[in-house]
Amino acid sequence: MFLRKGDLRTSLKLAERTIQYADTLSLLADGHLRAGRTLHIEGNRHVEAAKHYETVNKNMPGVLASVGLAGIYLQKGARIS
Repeated sequence: MFLRKGDLRTSLKLAERTIQYADTLSLLADGHLRAGRTLHIEGNRHVEAAKHYETVNKNMPGVLASVGLAGIYLQKGARIS
């Protein structure tokens, strides 16, 4: 909700709280995914966003984190093979 409204600061804070207090792997992955998406949208914090996406891919591989990483690579001009 905060991400859609453009309140990136609150969105990132809530994602960090989710990561901090997660008691299941799926909740931890969700927190990292939300943090990655928020940082990715900010536009100048791609390295941090990529770390969150990679954490999700390592612990719970899925499509959303892979798409996020691909978006970062494309924005940086890297080729994906």
